[in-house]
Amino acid sequence: MTGQSKKKLLVLDDDAGVVDFLCESLTDRGFDVTGLTLPKEALLRIKSEAFDLVITDVEMPQMRGTELLAAILAEKPSQLVLLITAFGASISPSRRCSQGLAISLPSRSRSSLWSPPSNVPSTTVRFGGRSFA
Repeated sequence: MTGQSKKKLLVLDDDAGVVDFLCESLTDRGFDVTGLTLPKEALLRIKSEAFDLVITDVEMPQMRGTELLAAILAEKPSQLVLLITAFGASISPSRRCSQGLAISLPSRSRSSLWSPPSNVPSTTVRFGGRSFA
């Protein structure tokens, strides 16, 4: 990321260990990362700060990731959000569309949470016509 400003990410998961792991991994790759464990706190931060990408868990006790997604998109319709899960939860195409999701990639096991599928480049993600490296 030489010569460019760091991409600002927000990582949200109710498991502090997951937050720490993702924050450390993403920071080591040159991102400016904020990690949180409370969905309501994350929503307040998203309303008051600009993030290039929000990464959030789907299954959280206080607020589901899909509910958070709806709240985020109501406030900031162009916000990029990546939903992750260790449970392999599947979201139907009609529900994805109604909640503003473009794609969901169910994980086969917890270990697949940490590495992208083999057909997805590990350095660049394209979403909505935008590249995110």
